[in-house]
Amino acid sequence: LVPQTAIVLFEFDRRALADVREHSLRTVDRALARVREEPLTITAVRLIGHADRMQGQGFDYNQALSRDRAETVKAYLIAQGVDPARVSYEYRGDTEQVQSCDGIRNRDALRECLLPNRRVEVRFEVGK
Repeated sequence: LVPQTAIVLFEFDRRALADVREHSLRTVDRALARVREEPLTITAVRLIGHADRMQGQGFDYNQALSRDRAETVKAYLIAQGVDPARVSYEYRGDTEQVQSCDGIRNRDALRECLLPNRRVEVRFEVGK
């Protein structure tokens, strides 16, 4: 079965496809390959963009960053042949952190620890 959710991870304060951790993009590629192999049809893809808590520029900045990340993943999916009409997205800024990294003081270590928060969740819905 196709994984229900893939996670695309972004570098700190970045939003472009070139700023995606490649291993995370491969999870999306594997899901798309499975859809083609089965063969299944993608009935919907829901993207949920997120940002980490580090950016000091505030709520609006992180909302825009998470939106831009979702749009980047949407463009990638369309380039891979996914019907744009089936892709929707939302963005949540830094409101849903999955890793807190309390106690880490080194800035570079903290950025790396917070990587799971800089994500776009890719939720596939498929049918036969």
